[in-house]
Amino acid sequence: MVARNNNRNMETLNNKVRSLKLEPYNDEQKPVCRFFAERMYEGKSIDLSYGDYTMYDLIKKGFKYSELDSTFDISSILIPREFNVLIYPNDQFDGIAQRLEGNVQDLFDRLFHLSVIKSIKIVKSTEPQFS
Repeated sequence: MVARNNNRNMETLNNKVRSLKLEPYNDEQKPVCRFFAERMYEGKSIDLSYGDYTMYDLIKKGFKYSELDSTFDISSILIPREFNVLIYPNDQFDGIAQRLEGNVQDLFDRLFHLSVIKSIKIVKSTEPQFS
């Protein structure tokens, strides 16, 4: 059972709870963007929350990285209106990022100056254009 902020459901647990784990919950921790392995939002997908992701972080989350063409297996992205995705050509957010401001059906049709993806930032759309 999940205890919400208003604690209405805690009354039913009074005599039954032997331990309780409280975890902070923040709207920024919710998954906001869904990355798909195939075009048109198909294939395996991975959700990412607001934040910064290096190559190591992306691999740890389950993204497949190809040494052959130096890119991650990402072909389409669902991006909510209140967020943007910054894609970097180098690890550790190095290089000139490309900002994606909405859903992308075919990522490599939208990338103007990038041929590789090595790190990603998910930012709020109200954040400065140069992150």
